[in-house]
Amino acid sequence: MEVILINRVQEYRNKQGYTQFELAEASKVSFNTIQKLESAKGINSDAYVSVALKLVKALGITVEELFKFD
Repeated sequence: MEVILINRVQEYRNKQGYTQFELAEASKVSFNTIQKLESAKGINSDAYVSVALKLVKALGITVEELFKFD
């Protein structure tokens, strides 16, 4: 089972009306990390959990909504 995080970040950021910069500020995740997630470059897998928890809090969604399972 592959976990896909990248496309869901952009999808939910857009639904909330955030720019990448605004999401970075709201989530306390660096702007560069947001850019990497959305550009399919990804981030170190060790950082996924920490980043995911910050993003779901800022976006007002659940972890299950952020991750897409294939």
